[in-house]
Amino acid sequence: MVALSYGLPSDDVCPNLGIFPLKRHNQRLKSTKQSNTSLVLRKNEMQELVLALFALAMVATASKIPRTDQDEPLWWQNTIVYQIYPRSYQDSNDDGTGDLNGIQSRLQHIADLGVGSIWISPVYESPMADFGYDFSNFTNIDPIFGTIDDFKQMSDRAKELGIRLIMDIVPNHTSEKHAWFTKSVAREDPYTDYYIWKDPLGFDEDGNPIPPNNWLSVFRFSAWEWVEERQQFYYHAFTVQQPDLNYRNPLVVEEMKNVLRFWIEGQGVDGFRMDAVPFLFEDPEFLDEPQRPGATDPDAHDYLEHIYTFNLPEVYDMIGQFRSVLDEYEEVDGLPRVMMVEALSQDLSVQDLMKYYDVSDFPFNFNFVVQLEAPMEAAEVKKQVDDWLDNTPEGKTPNWVWDNHDNWRMGSKFGEELIDGMQMISLLLPGIAVTYNGGEIGMLNTDISYEDTVDPQGCNCGPEHYDDSNCSRDPERTPMQWSAEANAGFSGPQVEPWLPVNPNYVTLNVEAQKAADISESHLKVYQSLVALRQRDQVKLGGVVNVALGDVFAFNRQLNDEAPLIVAVNTSGDIVKVNLKELDPTESTYQVILRSTRSENLDTIPGSAIHDLADVTLGVYEGIVLEPIPSAT
Repeated sequence: MVALSYGLPSDDVCPNLGIFPLKRHNQRLKSTKQSNTSLVLRKNEMQELVLALFALAMVATASKIPRTDQDEPLWWQNTIVYQIYPRSYQDSNDDGTGDLNGIQSRLQHIADLGVGSIWISPVYESPMADFGYDFSNFTNIDPIFGTIDDFKQMSDRAKELGIRLIMDIVPNHTSEKHAWFTKSVAREDPYTDYYIWKDPLGFDEDGNPIPPNNWLSVFRFSAWEWVEERQQFYYHAFTVQQPDLNYRNPLVVEEMKNVLRFWIEGQGVDGFRMDAVPFLFEDPEFLDEPQRPGATDPDAHDYLEHIYTFNLPEVYDMIGQFRSVLDEYEEVDGLPRVMMVEALSQDLSVQDLMKYYDVSDFPFNFNFVVQLEAPMEAAEVKKQVDDWLDNTPEGKTPNWVWDNHDNWRMGSKFGEELIDGMQMISLLLPGIAVTYNGGEIGMLNTDISYEDTVDPQGCNCGPEHYDDSNCSRDPERTPMQWSAEANAGFSGPQVEPWLPVNPNYVTLNVEAQKAADISESHLKVYQSLVALRQRDQVKLGGVVNVALGDVFAFNRQLNDEAPLIVAVNTSGDIVKVNLKELDPTESTYQVILRSTRSENLDTIPGSAIHDLADVTLGVYEGIVLEPIPSAT
């Protein structure tokens, strides 16, 4: 297949873009590769049946969502979702890249945290053009991560430890190396229309085909790629190696449903995180998108207003259909499963986001990630908390996210002094808390040179801008810091990890924090907060939150009991704060937890707070207060 590139620039734009994917091809290939064709659709005779059922399914299944009004919350409604980025979690075979056996070897750490579920970023078979988010087989494991048997062993071990397993899946696109795409290029039925194909507008004076419209890729440049063999362009919302699937084709819909069934039935998966769901549909008229007011870079994705390629109404129906697959199994075995969806909130109104509650269990809340700017201000924290709580539909579950593999680590964005305070907020507000691996010890971004940059998004930004906050994602993806040993215990001492380890690993690592006193250990503060989540006040109680100058504070109260109170000073000044409005019971309180490295004599754990109207908080200090039981 000969392609004329209208997407990525030349290969030499990023020094290491091709190095690590090539390492992947040097791994020994295993004989476990499964069929990359249809899981169920093996006969053309089935096509007419699928087509006939498609329209009915679009209506009937979108409204089929799990109940959330039971007395006892479902497991996921009070869980902590611990995100594992597999390439960077633990390398078990000293090839420089994390893998499934590495994850299995560290499951006890996760259990010790008290975390209830893990979300594993993609480990599917892939050429690694976007480090695993370009699947060449939805139902097999890439050899760099292990085998399908390794996955099953990890899944079984997680269940032994009481840890639920959530798989990351990207329904929007495949790799260009996927068998579906190869057959689509060749117009081999039924795959001819599995992707978004479009004729050129015409040809320029040099005979080059002109893209069908002005649509842009998230990773910059045109979203259209010419294929000489087929004499058409295909659409790719992301990299040129990630052609978008055509969800107006019911055969594609059924293929993806069968993928979900494969992981539930054979591998014991407890749910899915659906990535990039607003990109599932494009306007069938293929009209040009308008320029965004004030935009100046014509190659950047945000140069256009994406009214024809982002979050079209059909997306909600499709997510409802995917959710219905999970319902099929729940109706048989009674085991609740979760579907969480990622929809980039900077491009959506809160009303559009909340619609995902109608067709999935919850959309990720990126208010802290996207809307909250540094330096942190208490009033802005309250604004973002209220924005989500006030708009969450009745009976649905909120969630809280500070960072992930695509966004700066929270300590690097807002300051490492606020790490414990931020954990208090996300772990003690109502609902689901999402922790990105390493957050429990306060890991920070790593400075990555352009020569070491491997993220295609950073590469496309070029050497002048690759380290801008919205370009390379490598700084937040560096290896997990387990110990003070070479390579932070992630890989063997003679191995070069796929990304450099942060030099601060010598003092900032899991082993050091396990050995340290809680006053010096983010890890032990985190574990204490996880334990507090087991209290009925936190699991079932209501919440009142306030911004009091530089202090963001809230309570968790159940019935008429005296509440638990959390207060976080977002400033670099010592402040006095009046917290009385958070306690309608006039109780006396004591400090049960505070931020690490606090020098505040008034908040030593165990200290009584006799007057909530006069509480002193140290610089960037967070505290948790509980009522002192009355003497009987």
